[in-house]
Amino acid sequence: MPELALLEKNLFRLKRFEYLSKPTSKINKRFEFEEKIEIARRFPIEELARSKLELRQVGRNFISLCPLHNEKTPSFYVYPETNSFYCFGCNQGNDVINLAMALYGLTFKEAVEMLQN
Repeated sequence: MPELALLEKNLFRLKRFEYLSKPTSKINKRFEFEEKIEIARRFPIEELARSKLELRQVGRNFISLCPLHNEKTPSFYVYPETNSFYCFGCNQGNDVINLAMALYGLTFKEAVEMLQN
């Protein structure tokens, strides 16, 4: 009887390993997408911002009119060192993926795909 329990346990392990090793498994797809997110987060935010905004350099950072709200005085800062942005007018800020979503009206997944190409 103990041999049967051991065989069942090993069979379960083999089936689990087979499932995890399939390239189409949900787990592998999730890891692939998380890897894409990390690659997208490394896209230079300055390059993305320049595609839609007129940036002016202020020290190591850049300033512009905010694309998220109407304003006459620039309050939108781009921080290349942290690859992030922040608007002191509307108190919005985040990373390069969220800026791509805001500038181009994309979903999160679309922004990740765009920043990879």
